[in-house]
Amino acid sequence: MGACSNPQTTISFLTPTVTVTITAGQKIFVMAHAALGAGVSPASNLNIYPGYMVQGTTTVLPVGGGIFGLTAPANSRQIYSISGVLPPLTAGTYHVGMAGSSSNAANWINSEWAYVTVLVLNP
Repeated sequence: MGACSNPQTTISFLTPTVTVTITAGQKIFVMAHAALGAGVSPASNLNIYPGYMVQGTTTVLPVGGGIFGLTAPANSRQIYSISGVLPPLTAGTYHVGMAGSSSNAANWINSEWAYVTVLVLNP
């Protein structure tokens, strides 16, 4: 659990991340819920994905096709959720959570708390 980050115009983490170390053959399942919303102007064009970042790097990598075009009415906050299994990864340490972006990022300013659950799956 932790505070959400407001969406940006480039893909970034919207939720706090869970740091997980895996060995060869293991997979990572992620489920994230975030309270995101708009201020006085409606917000639109939010795209969300399960996402990960290799420890020691700064690039957030989205997983799958994502959920696109999410909106929020003015002066509102809603729960947005995403889940997925990350692609096969090499043994190492990863930061995992909900990633996203919006071309209308300036209006996504009413964020609150998020929850992220990660499971390591053995082959």
